Amino acid sequence: MIDESPSNVPTHRVRVLVIDDEPAIARSIQRILQGANDVVLARDAADALTRVRGGERFDLLLCDLQMPGMSGMQLHEELDRVCPEQADRM
Repeated sequence: MIDESPSNVPTHRVRVLVIDDEPAIARSIQRILQGANDVVLARDAADALTRVRGGERFDLLLCDLQMPGMSGMQLHEELDRVCPEQADRM
């Protein structure tokens, strides 16, 4: 049995970055997650990198693997270099 008393309710919203070059997919993921989370959309890996380099931080990063310009794996490698704690959340 799960205890749903107030002491077990999360005290903060999770900040999620969704990275996908297909707007319809990104918006679908946003609609699914946004009720309990703060969801930010990035149109591609370059947009995601700009946000992280600019100081934005996320609890979770969800990323498409195949995108033009920079793949999800390449984004992970670059995040690991410039902001390892964010790469660990991807």
